[in-house]
Amino acid sequence: MVLDYATVVVLVTAAILGATKGQLGIHQAEALQKDPTILIFNLKLTLVVSILWISSASFAKMSITHFYIQLFPDKWMKRACVAQFIALTVNWVAEFIACFLICRPVAFNWDRTIPGGSCGDYHAFWLASSVIAAIFDFTCIILPMPIFWSLNMSVAKKIGLTVLFGLGFFIFAVTIARVIFNERFNFEDLTHDGAVVVLFAVLEPTLGIVVGCLPIINPSISKATTIVRSIFAPKSSPLYSYPKGDQEVNKPLSDTKNWRRLEEHLYPLTDIRVTQITTVNALQSRKSTDSVAPLKEGQHPDQQI
Repeated sequence: MVLDYATVVVLVTAAILGATKGQLGIHQAEALQKDPTILIFNLKLTLVVSILWISSASFAKMSITHFYIQLFPDKWMKRACVAQFIALTVNWVAEFIACFLICRPVAFNWDRTIPGGSCGDYHAFWLASSVIAAIFDFTCIILPMPIFWSLNMSVAKKIGLTVLFGLGFFIFAVTIARVIFNERFNFEDLTHDGAVVVLFAVLEPTLGIVVGCLPIINPSISKATTIVRSIFAPKSSPLYSYPKGDQEVNKPLSDTKNWRRLEEHLYPLTDIRVTQITTVNALQSRKSTDSVAPLKEGQHPDQQI
């Protein structure tokens, strides 16, 4: 998840540069009138954002899948998550390489005057990438659901876990919206329509980080609250009680100057169950010994009944 954080930070920085220097949101004809080189900058930015979005979105899904592997002990769940993790890795490598190979040479992405240069179908690439991302979003949501509903707990808790892990549907909805927008994207008006693309590119991995961290937020908040309370709580020493005449007196443990710690090698700890068994055996042995009648005067031990 740390790698995903770093990638998202760089992605957000690129988005800010696009909004400020790249004039994202303005129609391309108007932007070119202000700065004729703005198109070259946005075409370079498109390549950078593509790489960062693919990496950050993939890293978020990988982190969630790895969390499932560590959390759930079921063999079928581990196998399914390992298979998904491998598929995510292969897909990330393939799309990462495709970003550099869709236009050859790479500089043809922003300089279409290079002789002999060519580009593939951007529209088909982004559509396929978005559909694959939506499928992985859906599997990340569905995978833990059968385990939650097979647990021996109340229906309310099962619903709570389902809602908690089901918040990934927000990411799924964002991905579906991006698929629909890709169908309407106009590459001839890159600065205008590119603003929405960058918005989706930042929103999806950011929500992935939030959803991936939700299961551990509550324990972290509880632990932090306990630490804060222990820092600001009034200091008090625990009390011990001892009888004094007819009254019971309570004194702080700090006042017990004559107390000392028992050395473990002198007073070893023993298993309670073993001690109980030994005590029972000793009592039974003593009882059997006490039940033997004493010898009479002149009686041989073998003659005793």
